[in-house]
Amino acid sequence: MIKEVARVLTDGEDLPGFLRNHFVGLLNGIDRKMLHAEDTSLQQQALKLIEILIKMMGSHLSTYVPKLTVLLMHATDKEPQQSEGLSILHFFIEQLAKVSPSSTKHVISQVLAALIPFLEREKEHPSNNLDKVVKILKELVLKNKVVLKVHIREFPPLPSIPALTEVNKAIQEARVPSVGWPKGKTIVWTFQGGGVGIFDVVGRHFLHRKHQDAEGESIEF
Repeated sequence: MIKEVARVLTDGEDLPGFLRNHFVGLLNGIDRKMLHAEDTSLQQQALKLIEILIKMMGSHLSTYVPKLTVLLMHATDKEPQQSEGLSILHFFIEQLAKVSPSSTKHVISQVLAALIPFLEREKEHPSNNLDKVVKILKELVLKNKVVLKVHIREFPPLPSIPALTEVNKAIQEARVPSVGWPKGKTIVWTFQGGGVGIFDVVGRHFLHRKHQDAEGESIEF
């Protein structure tokens, strides 16, 4: 139906181009009238519509990353729609990585901030949504590690959950610069944006990490 309307109004087949002029208005309407409604069926419909719009936007998807991220963060925060929200968040990141890999750097911090509390609760209150959370983290940390390496190395330690073993290993490896350090040394490593760690070169692991305001290059001691 939307394709037919776009064809009539634009004399062409450029559906993403047609939607681009109305996308924010559509999202605002979905957000206000459906996603925040008390009726859970309307909330579910809102998520389905968001998923459809993500599919339709194609290469223009990166333009609306902030707005979509905010809506999906809201969706994953509420229990009635959390499962569906996580699935669509994963789909959104997958699509974004396909059409504009560099744009994933604009969502990684918000996604991580939203997922860490969920993971911390997992040990005491296991959830059926853990698999979906792990898939999202694998999408960012494993499938897009080349593009996001600078951001991944600033990830805080994730909870020690068996399902996250591969993800945690990749995060640790991202923190290790690919240079030839002499054996028998430790270094003080300062992360971009603040954070200090003491790294054991021989054991290839962090002995200590502390978040604080710090800048500069790594130094040996």
